[in-house]
Amino acid sequence: MSEERPLIERIPEVARTYTEERSKQPGLGELEFAGSGGEHIVFRVKQKEGKEGAYRDLLIKAQMHFLRRGIIREALAQRDYLNPDPVDRMIQEENRIEDARLDREHMEDGLARERAFFRKLGRFFPKETILRSRGVIRDVPVTPEITRLVLQELELEDYAPKEPVLIPTIIRYQKPIPEMAKNEKEDGENPDSHSLGFRYVERFNIAPADYARLNQMIQSAEGEIDFKLFSRFLHVGTVRLIEKAKTDPKLARVFKELIQKIIAFTDKSHEMLDLAGGGNVRIYKDETGEWKYVFLDPYARNEWTGARKAVERVRDYRTWVDRREVSDLLNAVNFERTVNGIAKILGITDRIELSSEPEFMGDETSRNLLRLLRSKTNWPDKYEFDDPSPTGEPTLRLDP
Repeated sequence: MSEERPLIERIPEVARTYTEERSKQPGLGELEFAGSGGEHIVFRVKQKEGKEGAYRDLLIKAQMHFLRRGIIREALAQRDYLNPDPVDRMIQEENRIEDARLDREHMEDGLARERAFFRKLGRFFPKETILRSRGVIRDVPVTPEITRLVLQELELEDYAPKEPVLIPTIIRYQKPIPEMAKNEKEDGENPDSHSLGFRYVERFNIAPADYARLNQMIQSAEGEIDFKLFSRFLHVGTVRLIEKAKTDPKLARVFKELIQKIIAFTDKSHEMLDLAGGGNVRIYKDETGEWKYVFLDPYARNEWTGARKAVERVRDYRTWVDRREVSDLLNAVNFERTVNGIAKILGITDRIELSSEPEFMGDETSRNLLRLLRSKTNWPDKYEFDDPSPTGEPTLRLDP
């Protein structure tokens, strides 16, 4: 019987096995498992550099989405090999080839969009605040332990390869986080390093009236924010930053500069940062006692422009919202709410504008939005999709 724990909770255990096997290969240097999240398995590498034999620390992030899809294709190939119908075998093989080709296109498109994002980011933020990184498409050797782990949840573990297989995915090489910025668990191990981030409001059991009030008090230029309500949905590190900034003018200045630049960046570039869950943007005190900020993994794969178009339709049930737009909206609404809420607390007058209509987040719009974004956790299992949208995506009609 397979373990009941979610896949992502078990990845670190089998990733260590991968690390041990991979480290035995010559020319790579030291390799150790560094962690995992919703999208990546992360390894820390020390590569030899130059004639002196010095080591250069690097992080390697392997994207789980394409690894998982490639592993499934390998299993289906094993299963179809036993199919007695030669015509059906040929059709399934052609489908897998086409699926792999589309994955490759998606990876190349994703890397192109990510590189464009970082070029834009570099126009608004100092170079030293952005960790150098490079994304490439590489074949990654995946051990049988990891393939079985992925396939268990699909009841395909009987078709898991017996030997390591090469799976193409996006690999990101990145300089490691500054030592003084480390504080992964926000548990006091480093009291001077904190994440800027949010928790999805819509994933909590928030009353529709409180949801509307939260949106409206942040959007309105008048009045003050109910910090007790607002802070429930911020990363714990962000709450500490706000509280510290009240008594630390140097921190307040750096915090204010960061938020102002984020607002300008989104307004001019039409991009948002990935602040979900925290850990991607960090404010910390360096060795000299100066407050600084650093971007670790700020690229948001969701589209700000797509969310802006979709939110206009949510306001009055005018049309359909497709599955990709729901994801874009979930991240954009929480990003806007977090940045604008902090801006109001810090006395910044500029705002991010998700909608072209000032103060659009009335009671009815908030009710529609809460219902839609809560539904994302249930898609596609608990909703029947009606006619497809013009893009061909499954859609959910917003019926009053």
